[in-house]
Amino acid sequence: MRLTGREVALELAPTLGRVTAFGPISAASLLWLNPAPDLTEAWPNWGGDKLWPTAKPLWPSVHGRAWPPDGVIDGQPWTLADHGAAGVELRSAVSADLGVRVVREARFPSEGPQVVWRNRIERVRASPHPVQVWAVSQVRPPQAVWLGDGGTRSWTLVTPGRAAPPRLSHDAELSAWQVPLDRPTRWKVGTMGAWIAVAWEHVVWIQRLRRSPEVGAVYPEASCVQVFACDAYVEVETLSPLRDLEVGQALEAEVAWFLWPIPRGVGAREVLGGWLKCHEGDEGIAACTKAK
Repeated sequence: MRLTGREVALELAPTLGRVTAFGPISAASLLWLNPAPDLTEAWPNWGGDKLWPTAKPLWPSVHGRAWPPDGVIDGQPWTLADHGAAGVELRSAVSADLGVRVVREARFPSEGPQVVWRNRIERVRASPHPVQVWAVSQVRPPQAVWLGDGGTRSWTLVTPGRAAPPRLSHDAELSAWQVPLDRPTRWKVGTMGAWIAVAWEHVVWIQRLRRSPEVGAVYPEASCVQVFACDAYVEVETLSPLRDLEVGQALEAEVAWFLWPIPRGVGAREVLGGWLKCHEGDEGIAACTKAK
């Protein structure tokens, strides 16, 4: 299924519970898709963009294993609940382990080339396990990645990887950490920032939390934006706080995907700086800075 907004396009595969393409209308998708997923694996890695409903450190207690992820939310087909010119809504089946369903709503605002995702976890059966909205975009290897620092000037090594940890460089003007991509040895890093930016030759893709990271809330991996790097792709991840839900309650997180073209003769960093100046009054960035 293909959807188009102002200068951007989405492709969805409800049978896989994934976004399979995203990018400028007239250009190739920025998402990575696995050309040959191993269907004999417990979890075939299809690529694209997906959502997991609780924090990775809790998987052994929730699922009785550290891997693979929830077999219903990320393993069974989703339902197309609504589809119109302004957007689309997808619904998962109910997780047997968590007693929740996930609802993903995408809409195309009139202002600028962007998609706004409203991701919601709804508890329909009692469970002692908390939930977290954890969205993961697997993207084609980019030229540069930045993580907003949320005013903290700090970052967290979430997963050590197979070699020495990466050396991030801080950009005070952008209030961000630039993530090195020269040694993608399966490490993961994160910050308590409100945005993450990925750049290729002609475009910058920014994912921005619509709400600032919550002071005093629980983030099990001490981060709400993360980058995971390996040879084939890079993962761009956004995470909500961890929440306990009663039956009938829901946890919601909004993330806006912006695409900004890089004009000839202009660098990606300059384009990102311009985007930050245009959005410095918005809730996602300014409120995060104040909170920290």
